Amino acid sequence: GGDAADAGAVAFLVPALGAATSQQVAAALPALLAQLDDAALAKAFRRAVAAHAAAAHRTTTALSAADLLVQLHRLPEGAVPMKRLNDALNVCLSARDVFGPLALRDALDRMLPAADAGAAGLATVPKPFLRTCILAVKTYSSQLAAHVAAAVLPRLVKLSVWTDADLWKGFLMYCKLLGAGSGNDDGTCFTAALGLPPPQLQKLLAFAPKLKLPLKRHAEKLVKARNTDGVVPGALKLLGL
Repeated sequence: GGDAADAGAVAFLVPALGAATSQQVAAALPALLAQLDDAALAKAFRRAVAAHAAAAHRTTTALSAADLLVQLHRLPEGAVPMKRLNDALNVCLSARDVFGPLALRDALDRMLPAADAGAAGLATVPKPFLRTCILAVKTYSSQLAAHVAAAVLPRLVKLSVWTDADLWKGFLMYCKLLGAGSGNDDGTCFTAALGLPPPQLQKLLAFAPKLKLPLKRHAEKLVKARNTDGVVPGALKLLGL
């Protein structure tokens, strides 16, 4: 039967992962996620990435931690139930020694299309992308919050993130949970928020009402400094400025 064959293949696969190429690991991921529990999955991921770490000083076809993260996000829709995929991404984030802030940053950057890629570009952003942004910034706030705020969120706004229901939901959730930053302006979602068209900014403020006051203060500073180039016309009016 399919399951037994899969289980046999997985039992064979895990020890071989250290020598597997990036393509081979990608092909094996659905079976690994279906068959292994989280502890076994963590071991399998470590093994898959260990060969790369050992060979990092020379050109290698082996898999880096960032490659594995990108592959997980890019699994074809329906290949694995979303809950199982989310569990697998949690496994990665809890293995901090393997999936550190640099690997996460590299993976996030590689999953983002160019700012002018339009609707076709937005369609390539994986569904779990913003959930991973939230987890990554919660795990490594000091290393990743400013990068996501400056490079990731504004790029999503340029790609009209609100036109994709799943990604928009993730964007709103990110802003609600982490958008106010941790006391300074560099980790906030304010740059991205002020780039939203007014109807979408209104939706964001309705979803995350606590952002309105800090966002307004931030906008006031920009107005004072005559630095409102990135602010969408209508945003200031919406904030009562």
